[in-house]
Amino acid sequence: MGLERIEATVAEAGDIVAITGLGELNISDTICDVNAVEALPALSVDEPTVSMFFNVNTSPFCGKEGKFVTSRQILERLNKELVHNVALRVEETEDADAFRVSGRGELHLSVLIEKHAS
Repeated sequence: MGLERIEATVAEAGDIVAITGLGELNISDTICDVNAVEALPALSVDEPTVSMFFNVNTSPFCGKEGKFVTSRQILERLNKELVHNVALRVEETEDADAFRVSGRGELHLSVLIEKHAS
């Protein structure tokens, strides 16, 4: 089948499909016939093991690079990431310009930082 698109009337567990018109869906949601409801067990995701703080850049070079330079922009970007990155946790702190970000390890957070920086 490759990368071509094929209209299908049936899909089974494990199939990769694109569906439109269902509203907001989350990871582990089951889509099925309303007359034969049989939800699949939800995926379990281990809790984060590493945390770091994301702060607004206050260095002399602030605002010279990057798209997300205010705390509001950083929080919006992190909240968008939370939609698909189910192992990520974001907590607001007492400092309005800092957020505690927790993930599954150094690699998980490193990938997030690289995505955030581009």
